[in-house]
Amino acid sequence: MAVLTRSHTKGKPSTPPKGSQKPTPRTPTTRATRKRSPPKTPLRTRSIVPATTLRISKGKKATHLLLPSEYELDEEGRTIEDDLTGCPKLSKFGWRVFAERTRRVTMVRPPRSELDGRLRPRYQGPSQPMVHYGVGCNTSEILAWEGSRSYKPQPGDPCPEETARHRLWFYLKSRRIDCDIEHVLSPDFEFVIALYSNHDQIEKQLVKEDEERCLRIIWKQLGLQERRPMWYWDRVHSGTQCSMDEYNVPNLYDVTVAPEDDDWE
Repeated sequence: MAVLTRSHTKGKPSTPPKGSQKPTPRTPTTRATRKRSPPKTPLRTRSIVPATTLRISKGKKATHLLLPSEYELDEEGRTIEDDLTGCPKLSKFGWRVFAERTRRVTMVRPPRSELDGRLRPRYQGPSQPMVHYGVGCNTSEILAWEGSRSYKPQPGDPCPEETARHRLWFYLKSRRIDCDIEHVLSPDFEFVIALYSNHDQIEKQLVKEDEERCLRIIWKQLGLQERRPMWYWDRVHSGTQCSMDEYNVPNLYDVTVAPEDDDWE
C-alpha cells in the first residue's frame, strides 16, 4: 500500500534584492524595500546675471539681441543689493527700461476724471483692481511742504522721503481729513493724496461741501493751485491682469529700450 508523506525537501531560500532590508518584527514586509535617494547637490548661493538677451521674431526667423544688464554688477558679475530694500540695484540701463515699462502701463491705465462703473467692487469683490480718487503730487512737493512747516530732520534717517509722507499724512489727519498717500501709475505724479478708493467709496465719500473743504486744505498746504482730483490706478495693488481687456497690461518682459554707449561700462 502506498503511503503519501509530506516532502522534507527544502527549496532554495530567496535572496533579497540588492539594497533592500530584511523584514523584522519592527519593519513590515511592505516597507522592507527602500529606494536610493538621489545624490545631494549643493545649492547655488546667487546666480550670476549676465547681459540680457532679447529674442526678436522677424517673420519665420528669430534674432537675438544682446543687451546690457538691468542691474548693477560687481567685479565677479553678481548683482549688488540695495542695503535699504534688499533688492538688486538697477543700472542706468535698468532705470530707463523701468521708465519705459511704466510708460507702457500708464498708456493702458491712464488717470480718469470719472470712475469706470465696471471697476466698482460689487462686480468682482476684493479681486477688483484698485483705483484711488484724490490729488496727485510728487516727492519734491512733499519735501517742500515739510521744509515750510519747519520740521527737523531725524539724524540717521534711512528714508527721509517716507518720513515726510508720514508727517504730511499725520498733519492732514489732525485737520480731520481721512486720507491715504498711495503710489500710483501716472506720467506726471508719483503719489496721490487719496480721499477714497473704488473699494471704500461707499463708506468714505463725503458730501460735496466737505470734499471741497478737504481739497482746499490740501491745495493750500502743498501749493498745488487747485489741482483737479482724478482717479489713479494703484501701482502696488492693481496687478497686471483685469477682467476688462482694455486694461490688461502687456508682457513687460519684452519691453526694452535701445542701449547707449555708457550702458556697457
